[in-house]
Amino acid sequence: MSPIAVRAEAARVQVAVAAKFTEPAREIAALFKRRTGNDALLSFGAWGVYAQIAHGAPFQILLSADRDRAKQAVENGLAFPAPVSPTPSANWRYGAGSST
Repeated sequence: MSPIAVRAEAARVQVAVAAKFTEPAREIAALFKRRTGNDALLSFGAWGVYAQIAHGAPFQILLSADRDRAKQAVENGLAFPAPVSPTPSANWRYGAGSST
């Protein structure tokens, strides 16, 4: 999974999620709600999520299953890469391999 972050400042965070990460995203959203009191509004999809972002959909976070698509979003100025901790256990990367 390639996390991409966009600045989020409200009681609601719009999150675009690759369909294959449905369950982990729901778990993370519930934990986020318990810890912050804020809502993570999840939108699930596959290729359509990137298209929505490219056409201006208001997502603050993209959880992409496709590193190339995530890289393309960054290269096209649609997102910036999320900071990744050097400690793998500190990264919110469910089932991820390398952090690069």
